[in-house]
Amino acid sequence: MTLDDASVFTDHFKRHPPLRVLVKGVAAALGIKFEQPDDKPKKYLTAEELRLIVEATGGRVPGMSGGPHG
Repeated sequence: MTLDDASVFTDHFKRHPPLRVLVKGVAAALGIKFEQPDDKPKKYLTAEELRLIVEATGGRVPGMSGGPHG
């Protein structure tokens, strides 16, 4: 990427900011704070939760289990 490319890119975003930037700006003006993704601790499935999912679905996840119909 050249400096000219970077200039075109930044000029575009000055005129057309991403929607998330606009939403955060309006929310900040209204006093609404968003949680940062890193603020919440990550939660992983326990063995018991996985067992319950497998029992409920028969081990199949629609759209991810392969085969012609998912």
